[in-house]
Amino acid sequence: MVKTHVKFFVSYAHLDQKLAEKLLKLLRTQMAPSAKYEFDLWDDRAIIAGEKWRDEIQSALAESDIGLMLVSPAFLGSEFITAEELPVFVGNEARPAIPVELRPSASRITT
Repeated sequence: MVKTHVKFFVSYAHLDQKLAEKLLKLLRTQMAPSAKYEFDLWDDRAIIAGEKWRDEIQSALAESDIGLMLVSPAFLGSEFITAEELPVFVGNEARPAIPVELRPSASRITT
């Protein structure tokens, strides 16, 4: 049986890198045994030193089937993420995306 290839673009803030890496390791382990799908989780750690990082990110965005948004305050505060990555997955012509709250993103006010 030929597996359907599904390419994920993983978006996260670098401040959350350790937590993102931990989650991605768990996801890869859980996704690996799929009989129907081959999942490819692309993140910017795949960029080789010396490559044009912006071009690599744009290429990965263009090739992705779905976005995995690892949301945190740092994610929401990133100008690059909000200007370059999110527009691909938000709006009328957007590709599907899965938001995952990596860290709480709204402060809770108590009185």
